[in-house]
Order: sequence, then structure tokens, then C-alpha cells
Amino acid sequence: MKLVNKIFNPFIFSLVLILFLSACKDDNLDLQNPVLTPSNESELGERLYQESMLVLDILEVQDYPALYEYLNSALNMAIINTRIKSRFNWEIAIYEDDDNYNIFALPGGKIFMSTGILTHLNAEHQLIALLSHEVYFSDRPVQGDRDDLSLVMQLLKSKFGTYGTKIFLDVVDGTSDEGSNMVLFLRNIMYEPYQVLDADEFALNTICGNYLYSPYGLEEVLITGSEISEFIWLDNRPPGRYSQMNDMTHNLQERLDNMNDWYMGCGSENADQYISRYNDFIEPLR
Repeated sequence: MKLVNKIFNPFIFSLVLILFLSACKDDNLDLQNPVLTPSNESELGERLYQESMLVLDILEVQDYPALYEYLNSALNMAIINTRIKSRFNWEIAIYEDDDNYNIFALPGGKIFMSTGILTHLNAEHQLIALLSHEVYFSDRPVQGDRDDLSLVMQLLKSKFGTYGTKIFLDVVDGTSDEGSNMVLFLRNIMYEPYQVLDADEFALNTICGNYLYSPYGLEEVLITGSEISEFIWLDNRPPGRYSQMNDMTHNLQERLDNMNDWYMGCGSENADQYISRYNDFIEPLR
């Protein structure tokens, strides 16, 4: 019996020690990977905004004060229908890229637009439609979503978050060099087709529910943009990616026909005022 005790006592001790260390390890992981909050998301957005200054050629606000004021005013109109619009410091940034037409969102309410897409658009109702579309990804206005983070933050987590969120807080603290990679990932971000269409519907509901804007700004952008291969924003949506969905295959024209059916008579169909005002402010980029 004494011999058995001599054999098993060290074994039991080792087993208890392993279990104890495992528990401590889990505790340490929890401490190192705290739950990410909307407040952390805002901080990450601010840090990624600074990182973007190194990755992208940002146009300075002081060089284009009237243009930035106009675009941020349009963004304030686009967020009026969001569920929790006050939690972020919403802001537009312009980066110089005339050859690629793109718009994308950082965490924390930062919207980036290329000079290419701004000069490609020709009316304010097109701008509002695009901004409202991006707001959907930035603010997670979906009722019943259990994750309290924006959709763009959720995609960042799936791409860069291995165990938890420590990597994001390290970027905020400046102790990780992943920030530049995150900016490049977001510049070419790909949402699921159903998310893209949900964002379309949100944008159109924003326009129809709050303004006299023509609801056909989004349609105009889709039609003209479909002919431009450098239109990165268009590459992120159907019909190209719809081909991956078995029983939900649609083409672009069917989608536009649905838009017309859903929003017939919504808003003002006179777009002259939207065209002249938009082009007055965008002229410095042309």
C-alpha cells in the first residue's frame, strides 16, 4: 500500500498542478483578451485613421475646408436613421486615388472616399445613397444582432482576431504594427451579398424616410459604375458575387427593377438641384 501511495501521490499532485496551471492560463488569456466594446472600437478607428495617413495619400482638411464641410454635412444627414448614431465621432476622409473608385468604412464612424469616386459621382443624391450604404456597415443598425460591434468591426475580428481582442488594443496602444494591414484590408473589404443588399435597403429607407432626395441615386451609381472596371465599390456587390449563391442568383438589372418597384414615388424625382450643388463643391478635385 505504501508503494502504491508513493506512486500515485506524485501522479495526483502533477495532475492537480496541470489543472491549476491550465486554469491560470485561461485566466491570463481572459485578462490579455478583454471583451471589445464600442468605446474600444472608437479608439481603434482613431488609431487606424492615423495609420491611414501613412498608408493612403490623405487630402488635408485645411487644403479643402469647404469640400470637407460639405461632405461631413452630407454624412450627418446619412446617419439620421441609425439606431445608435451618437456613439461614434462620424467623419469623412478623402484620399487621393483618381484611378480607383472606392468608398469604405473604418471602425468608429470613419468613412473614406477616394478622389476617383467623388469625381465619378455627379449628384448629391448619389452621394447620400453611398454614404447611407456605408453607415449600415459602420453602425450595425440591425435589430436583434447580439454582437454590439459594427459589422465592419465584426469582419476585422474574423480576419485579425485569433483568440480574443488583444491585437486590437495593441494597435490602439501603438504596440502592434497590424494597423496598416487592417487599413489595407478595409480598403478592399468584401461583405457577404446579403449584407450588401441589406445595406442598399437601409440606404433607400434612410432617403425615403427622411428626405426629399431621389431614391434613384444608388441606381444611377450602379448603372454607370458597372461599366468601369476600377470601381472597387461595385466589385463588392452583386451580380458578380451573387453567382456564388445557389438559389438566389440575380443579375444587376433584376436588382434595379426591384428597386423601382419598392420605391416608386419616393422622394423628389427632380435631381437638378442635387447635381449643381454637388458639382460646385467637388470642382476643386476635378
